[in-house]
Amino acid sequence: MSEPFFFGPEADRLFGVYHEPTSMADRDEGVVIAAPYGRELMKTHRALRQLAIRLARAGFHVLRFDYRGCGDSAGEAESFDLAAWAEDLQAAADELKDRTGVGRVAFVGLRLGGTAVSYTHL
Repeated sequence: MSEPFFFGPEADRLFGVYHEPTSMADRDEGVVIAAPYGRELMKTHRALRQLAIRLARAGFHVLRFDYRGCGDSAGEAESFDLAAWAEDLQAAADELKDRTGVGRVAFVGLRLGGTAVSYTHL
């Protein structure tokens, strides 16, 4: 089951989709999916959604989200900033922990999303 919602600071609300574990192997781990940017996001959206569904079937709590200025999140695309994306990743990890109580969060980053993960010192 997936649940769309908004989270993060009031000034820069982020749009996310939480995928609840659907297997009996409910793990104490969460996964935040760090998507790429622009055209690559459009081309990989379905694959990342399928990844989230499969991870949830394996018992992981999963959060997909849009960075500020992207998709359904607040902000302007022109305000792209890798440091801001790192803050968004931290907000997503915190949200996943608060929402589910998981003890650990892993990140799966693709293309620029992977760069943002490596830029983040989580």
